Amino acid sequence: MLAKNALRLWAKSGLVWLLFTLVFGLYLGITQQFGVASPHAHAGLLGGLWAIGFSYLFGRAASDRPIRFALWQWLLFNIGVAMHVVALWMVIMIAPQFGALIGVGGLVITIATIWIIVTVWPII
Repeated sequence: MLAKNALRLWAKSGLVWLLFTLVFGLYLGITQQFGVASPHAHAGLLGGLWAIGFSYLFGRAASDRPIRFALWQWLLFNIGVAMHVVALWMVIMIAPQFGALIGVGGLVITIATIWIIVTVWPII
């Protein structure tokens, strides 16, 4: 995958996560579910701000050379964020036994981030 295509994926998915965070935040406010602020914050920080910030790193490296595994890195990271946020919501709203999924989502995000750093570091 070309770096400029990876940049588009990161930037667009970051914007989608931010929009989700805003809509989710409005829903939580309207329904007065203030105890569910943690998934809301994690969706915004991990999904939105981090992805948009990271897209600038890809932008610095956005030449016409391919970055191996860029699509898989993006997919793994976003699966981790979705798993993490949903698990946080489930622990707060349904039952604490879903707590292990929070850790699994965080581990997926961490692995994806390390993989991305190792891949991008030499070309920044």
